[in-house]
Amino acid sequence: MTPQLGPTFAKLAQVVRKNQPNAVILGQDTKQVGGESGYAPYPLWYYCNTRIYEYARNFPNATALASLSDCMQNTTVGVQGATYGRFFKAPESDCSIYKNCHPWFASDKSPVQTLDEMMLHYELTVGRGAEYILNVPPSTKGVIGPREAAAAAALGKEVKRRYPGGHCMPSPTDPRAAAVEKTVPRGGSASVGVKGKSFSRVWLGEGVYSDGQRVTAYRLEAGTGCAPGGGCKTWAFLNSSFNGMHTKPCAQPESSGGSCTSTWNATAANAARVTGATIGVRHIEAFDKHAAGWCGVRAEMVRFTLLSSVGSQPATVKMIVSDPMCAASGLGGETEE
Repeated sequence: MTPQLGPTFAKLAQVVRKNQPNAVILGQDTKQVGGESGYAPYPLWYYCNTRIYEYARNFPNATALASLSDCMQNTTVGVQGATYGRFFKAPESDCSIYKNCHPWFASDKSPVQTLDEMMLHYELTVGRGAEYILNVPPSTKGVIGPREAAAAAALGKEVKRRYPGGHCMPSPTDPRAAAVEKTVPRGGSASVGVKGKSFSRVWLGEGVYSDGQRVTAYRLEAGTGCAPGGGCKTWAFLNSSFNGMHTKPCAQPESSGGSCTSTWNATAANAARVTGATIGVRHIEAFDKHAAGWCGVRAEMVRFTLLSSVGSQPATVKMIVSDPMCAASGLGGETEE
């Protein structure tokens, strides 16, 4: 028999549904994909087979939980979902503002995260297509402490600077960004010109709300020696350490033609030069920290190629190339078919 909601949670859910029918309830409406790690797993699918009333914390044992497998099951890489799942559940990952995402209650003894740490959590949750809940706990006096308030304010300021479009998206009108949107068949590509400037982020999104999640593998390349409105003499493979079948980022630098030692990229990248797997509503690729000491990738064109998709269907993909990390010069750019 399929496990049901526990009696206490079921009563609470009834009260919420009656008074706030559009409220989102963890377990019924969303799935906690990264636990309390502050990271989302990758690849990440929004579909799963757990029905809407089922909630993992009420499952009597691991065997019962494993029978439903994908929606709420915690594995070594988080909850990845199912490519052909029957139901949709929005993914989320949670983290406290203190280092290592804990404790959950206010603590004068616990150090808060640095700005770099908080941004990494943000980019590897929101930037992987999930939602992010940052816990900023009040003290026993009911106020947010000055350390916590300052850290939260710094995070908000940096998110707006790096992604003025919101939700890890560079604004298409930002002079640092160049964008293209195109329906791409399997094996097809879409390119955007970046005027030989450097870039440090590639934002990707697919038409999930109209078409569902389709992309299962893609490749990004940087082109040089490109003729106006024509092809490029050289295309270099781009590999981002933001990808890999794990919750934390791969330790290898994101250099052109490099490799990532994670489980997923270590096999797929060698076999087919694959940059990433799923995209969803948004996915961020990062190219800003290099062992050689230089920042960003300099190219004339950036090309996206759809390697595989669910049912070999085409996918409507939007790509925005930006440089919030390395150079302040504008990209602008034109699209290339």
